[in-house]
Amino acid sequence: MVHRQGGHGGGDPLLLEDLFIGEHAARPFPILSGAEDGAYSVATGEAVWRSAQERRSITIEEVLGKGGGVHV
Repeated sequence: MVHRQGGHGGGDPLLLEDLFIGEHAARPFPILSGAEDGAYSVATGEAVWRSAQERRSITIEEVLGKGGGVHV
């Protein structure tokens, strides 16, 4: 693992490059989150909140509806 100066073990400059310049073309996987990732993040938070309120497990599918998918 390469450590550089900056926060997150030196990862901050790389994160900022990806965010403001664009992903590195040689990287074999996507690194930036999209709308679907954001929707699942919100659904996860909602499931946690409902679970605490209702004192039971809440599935992501339950939060998203019967289809269980995110349509963006």
